[in-house]
Amino acid sequence: MNKFLLLNLLNILFFLPSSLYAGSYEVEQDLMTDKKEIMFSIFSETTYKDSINQDREGLLFIRCSPEKVDLIINTFIYNGRNKEITLRWGTDEPFTERWTQDSRGIAFFNRKDPNKFISKLKENDSLTVQWKPYQSRPQAMKFDLNDQNFKEDIKQAEKDGCSFSS
Repeated sequence: MNKFLLLNLLNILFFLPSSLYAGSYEVEQDLMTDKKEIMFSIFSETTYKDSINQDREGLLFIRCSPEKVDLIINTFIYNGRNKEITLRWGTDEPFTERWTQDSRGIAFFNRKDPNKFISKLKENDSLTVQWKPYQSRPQAMKFDLNDQNFKEDIKQAEKDGCSFSS
């Protein structure tokens, strides 16, 4: 059920104008279990061209509950079977990782260690992500982690019950 809700949310995010959900922070409570689910995001400060040469912003999306953390980087463009992304924290050296792809091939999930990744988000001022869309040249986007209340959202999520410890 949770995967279904996440997929629907990503579908909604894909079709809505970015200004409608930028910097959102939401807490939902399951009426049957009283468990909270927290969702928040940040848009990239840079844009890149999609397959029809339109400017796009990437999205870094976190969904968490006391038991689970999902960390998603949404490119909003089809990436084929490519699962490799290159990451650069601030001015550090870039490195490449393999992440899980969503079923539509437009987003990458950090399944390896999302809590460690969130710790790095808290420690750094920026994150640059590069990937290779389907039949295209590599694209990159940069996130200003001090913008859009993102670090405050991480702190609020911890207060609201998310556990980001490894």
